Amino acid sequence: MATRFIDKEYGANTSTAITNDATGRNKVRDLPDAAGLVYDLVDNQLKFNAAGTIKVAADTSTAQTFTNKTLTSPVITGGSGAGMVVSKIVPFVEQAGSTLTGTVPLPAGSHLLEIQFVCTVLANGTSASLIIGDSFDADGWLTAADLKATDLLVGEVFSIINSGVTDTDSSSWVMATQGAYLTNVGRKGSVQATNSGTYYGTADKVEAVITQGTPGTLGRYFMIVYYSVPTVIAAVVA
Repeated sequence: MATRFIDKEYGANTSTAITNDATGRNKVRDLPDAAGLVYDLVDNQLKFNAAGTIKVAADTSTAQTFTNKTLTSPVITGGSGAGMVVSKIVPFVEQAGSTLTGTVPLPAGSHLLEIQFVCTVLANGTSASLIIGDSFDADGWLTAADLKATDLLVGEVFSIINSGVTDTDSSSWVMATQGAYLTNVGRKGSVQATNSGTYYGTADKVEAVITQGTPGTLGRYFMIVYYSVPTVIAAVVA
């Protein structure tokens, strides 16, 4: 396909022209159907004539809307794709240093769906203590969990969905070290002016901090965070 670079200095028929400004001045020459791509130096977009209709080719930076497109294995690098579930994993490796910190940012308007923490190999240093919280309470979800033994053994999963104050069925697991965000029936998060439970009206974070004594080298842990920035549907007043 031919590619032409143009500076939009010519007049054109309005049915097949690319408009430079609201008055219709400085249009490009007529683009024959299937003539190839042209680069619009004012709009900074690639454009082409599709059966008499000027269309814009997708690019990597302009805000654009895709309609009826199929995305195969897309990778979402931003943190606030509306309506999509975002999952982030933070691996921890026991190593030299007094603390290991893993932080997952939460965009404004996000709904926290789940936090999980799992050990695949227990720590072999003198001590390893885990807390999980947000900017309001550093150990709101988990306080001083022992990663060497007792609190979170290999194969066990700390989960805010399945944690609670009662152990009425096999899906509810009460940890002695669960934080204030989980100690009241039905509660799953903070109570703040803009944030409530799992809803974050302002940007925040989920942060895990492992405080180590004399560290070993064997400990392997993972924190997994799931959240979504839901698409808003306005309520109807009747």
